[in-house]
Amino acid sequence: MRFRFLVGDMNWETYGGSFVSRRLNNGEFDYWLVLEVIPSEEDASPRYQVSLNVVAPSQCPLAEQQAALRSWGMADEDLEVFFRRFGDLGWVEILHSYGIRAQLWAQSGNNLRQLLRAARQEADKIEMLFGFYMDRPQNALGANGWDLIQGNVWGRSFHMENA
Repeated sequence: MRFRFLVGDMNWETYGGSFVSRRLNNGEFDYWLVLEVIPSEEDASPRYQVSLNVVAPSQCPLAEQQAALRSWGMADEDLEVFFRRFGDLGWVEILHSYGIRAQLWAQSGNNLRQLLRAARQEADKIEMLFGFYMDRPQNALGANGWDLIQGNVWGRSFHMENA
């Protein structure tokens, strides 16, 4: 799978950056994979952390979308310009940076080229087996990927039992 630059420093190998897949669909809704590269200090080992995250703006409730927008601190006029320019990818970046995403794969190491190759291979698997990746627990509270793309870090069982 191919990714294109989403956000970050132009010298992303040194300072980090995010890349986005094409629009994908699981049969029910559209989603994007965001490949994130986070470098460590120069003398630290491992040197890089690479992750694949899924963002699905249509699955995010309005209240969570508004909270994510507020976190950017942009005036309404600026947001209009932003969304005219970036469209759906604007939502992908806003939700990803706010943390409304599910991390489906992560690996660290010193060889960035090998990590990126492994991430692209994993992205191909994720596209084919999306539901299986999303079903896995994402945190110790029992939330799975489906919960996290909705901004629900507590998981479904917590809300059902305490409703």
